[in-house]
Amino acid sequence: ETDLEEFFARESCGWCTPCRDGLPWSVKILRALERGEGQPGDIETLEQLCRFLGPGKTFCAHAPGAVEALHSAIKSFRGAVDAGG
Repeated sequence: ETDLEEFFARESCGWCTPCRDGLPWSVKILRALERGEGQPGDIETLEQLCRFLGPGKTFCAHAPGAVEALHSAIKSFRGAVDAGG
């Protein structure tokens, strides 16, 4: 999931703030979680980013498409993530 989010962050045109700032922020959090350096509230922050980058929040469909997979992964694997797996 992190590589996919990193791709979307890199390919952002940078026009709108939610995409320009939000996608790299999601990558930073995901990389920290991968290294076992996550902080309390990281998953909630990612969920919030998914809402802020959702449909109608940006100029185009880039960010909403980027966070769709992330949002789905959080919903589907929340228990494993909370358990540190």
